[in-house]
Amino acid sequence: MNLKFYQQKGFKATLCAAIILIAIPIVTDVYKESFVSETGHFKIMGGLSIILAIGLLAKWKFVRHIAGILTGFILFATIFMAFAMGLNYAMAYTALFITLIVLLVLLNSKSVTVYMNSK
Repeated sequence: MNLKFYQQKGFKATLCAAIILIAIPIVTDVYKESFVSETGHFKIMGGLSIILAIGLLAKWKFVRHIAGILTGFILFATIFMAFAMGLNYAMAYTALFITLIVLLVLLNSKSVTVYMNSK
């Protein structure tokens, strides 16, 4: 059985979205001091991002919508935290903000929608 799912239309954009979903919690965990002080606590998505990334690649029915809503909430929380933390952490929050916007654009793109709706 030779499916060649990687040759389907929209697979590359979906793969990029899945990689970003997995990379955000890893980067924010490894470089936590870039977002909060040394004694602070900062975690985004956690293990849920791995489940969402697998769901995107496996074409689960509502995973694109769930990931989009969760990313939107995280985007608004990031904006709030960036203003609350001040200029010390502006570069890290700007990078996170841009990454979340790219993820939202990918999740709502036509190619990801085509991939998720294909059989």
